Amino acid sequence: MECIAPISIGFVVGANTLGGGGLYGAVMNPAVAFGQAVDSWKWNNHWICWLGPFVGDSLTFRHFQNLF
Repeated sequence: MECIAPISIGFVVGANTLGGGGLYGAVMNPAVAFGQAVDSWKWNNHWICWLGPFVGDSLTFRHFQNLF
C-alpha cells in the first residue's frame, strides 16, 4: 500500500468519465473542450472549461502557501 496514487488517479478519471460523459463528453482538458466546441459550434458554458482549472490552481496555491 505504499504507492496508491496511480489507483486513485485511475478511479478519479473513471468517475469523471462515467459521471460527466453523458453531460458534456467528459472533457477534462480545456484544449479538447475547445476542439469540440469549434467542431460543433456550441459555446454554451464553455467558459467553465477554461476558468475552472485556473480557479482550482489559484485556490490550491493559496492553500499550500498558508499550510506551509
